[in-house]
Amino acid sequence: MVGVMNMIGAHQSQIPSPFLSSLARTDFDLSCNRIITLLMANTDMQTPLAIFPTPPHVLLEPTVTYFRPEEVDLCYQAACRGDLDEVKKQAHQLLHEARPLSEPEKPHPAWLYSSLSTSIEKQNVEIVRFLLDENVVGEDFPADVAVYARAFSVLNLFLQYGWDINQPRGRNETPLLR
Repeated sequence: MVGVMNMIGAHQSQIPSPFLSSLARTDFDLSCNRIITLLMANTDMQTPLAIFPTPPHVLLEPTVTYFRPEEVDLCYQAACRGDLDEVKKQAHQLLHEARPLSEPEKPHPAWLYSSLSTSIEKQNVEIVRFLLDENVVGEDFPADVAVYARAFSVLNLFLQYGWDINQPRGRNETPLLR
């Protein structure tokens, strides 16, 4: 830092003053000029600079909290192990049993999407079938995951559940399998 400030101090006389005055046209430019002035005035670096104000207390605390029930993680872990019975148990507890009123959100089947993706990658057709029955994907089948995993049995299952093999992946894109 001292080297940078020495460099600024050494070249200060080489900067034409009309150029310096033209820099101070916006609030941002004024702030930059203030910072450069403070840095140049404090070349000894012994005293700390108070260039930036302390952010408000509100910004220091998290403003968004995410709610994730334990069943979501347990279902994912069961899918990683290939344990169909445990996946069924956790999905049933999450989606079909009464939830505490203290929970901020109503459970949604899409919360189990990571369990579905893992099951596709592991080519566990039984778990994929169960999660499709629970409407984890709605109408947006994760066919790209199945293609990359070369899970052709899962792609066949998607076709049985109504996946349109000719549907473009997005706007101005081709279908996944062409």
